[in-house]
Amino acid sequence: MTNKLIMPINDEITIQVTAKVAKAYQSATEKEKQRLSAIASLFFDEDVKDEIDFLGKIMDEISDRAISTGLTPEILADILTLTTLNFIKYQKI
Repeated sequence: MTNKLIMPINDEITIQVTAKVAKAYQSATEKEKQRLSAIASLFFDEDVKDEIDFLGKIMDEISDRAISTGLTPEILADILTLTTLNFIKYQKI
């Protein structure tokens, strides 16, 4: 049995992303787009702010290490976004 996360989606937002990310999103299925919306909703949900703060600290550390090895913030953002989109694509929520 698969657990499903059901959230009412009532509002739209606009965010700026790279051309590569936009293309990946535009070619995503409707189910993949719904999964990404659910992740974004969880990310900004007040009930999980403590977990988000912890995740933010981890992401900052990853970013610092990547920059120190020559990766730019833009490349790191692309890698993280594409990894997330691929993760969403292969999940069976």
